[in-house]
Amino acid sequence: MTFSMIYQSPPIGSLIFSFMYGINKELIKNNTKLEEMLYSALKEDNFKILEKSKVEFEPYGLTLVTILAESHAIIHTYPEYESLTFDLYSCRGPNDGRKTYNYFEERVNPLHAFLNIAEVPVDPNYIVNGNTLNKTRKANIINFFPQ
Repeated sequence: MTFSMIYQSPPIGSLIFSFMYGINKELIKNNTKLEEMLYSALKEDNFKILEKSKVEFEPYGLTLVTILAESHAIIHTYPEYESLTFDLYSCRGPNDGRKTYNYFEERVNPLHAFLNIAEVPVDPNYIVNGNTLNKTRKANIINFFPQ
């Protein structure tokens, strides 16, 4: 499938990866609810959903892949551990996608979440010309424990 878009992405993308655990036992088994939560979070942040794909596991479990005009969002659940992984990449620029993450995380309401955010230079000319803040940019890692 090909989509026509006239868009020049910024030279830096945003990658958000989180591992959430201590999720309500009923919610982590409710694939439909988790799917709705992710799509609502993406729409709240004005992402354009192009394709949706999911695999549901027996007796419980979900891998949900969402192709966005701006890149992708993925969740994978581990109901036996009351946990899930969240992965969002956006080519809309640095720090993008945090609204989506916050919306989703607030609704999932895990006991703990480890959040990793990386600003990803996608244009090699941007790096060569010395435009990064630290010359060699590494992932910005933020770990937090919601109260």
